[in-house]
Amino acid sequence: MKTHRWNSSAAWLLALSAVCTLGCYDSDETRARERQPKTSEVKRDVEQTWDDLKAYTAERRAEFEHSVSAHLSRMESELDQLGNEVADMKRDQIEPEIDGLRARLREMRTDLDELRVSAAENWEDARDKMVDAGRDLGDSLDELRVKLRT
Repeated sequence: MKTHRWNSSAAWLLALSAVCTLGCYDSDETRARERQPKTSEVKRDVEQTWDDLKAYTAERRAEFEHSVSAHLSRMESELDQLGNEVADMKRDQIEPEIDGLRARLREMRTDLDELRVSAAENWEDARDKMVDAGRDLGDSLDELRVKLRT
């Protein structure tokens, strides 16, 4: 009878140990994910940046152009990275979306070139158009990022 009780206790301890080990195990991937900023935080920061750009005046045109160009370069890099991460089975679905976003980025670069030579009285409208397009493109990039993670 004592042996049976000892076997039962050992089984409980073994089971409890396994549960604690599995439940308490924190993978490298989980820790890395926790260190990354939350998507909502990044999105809020990016939207704030685009909103800040909307406050630029024609006198700060060069600074605005530089900031927008830097944003577009970051978006292009992110698209390249997302394109490299696409699993083969999702590639047929995602590749057209990535190509569409790349086309929109090229359009924004063209618009930025036109903004550089625009007259001061048209500059604010062109700036607002650029900021709105950048925000929309950022939202589309966020949606693609979510799609890739599901």
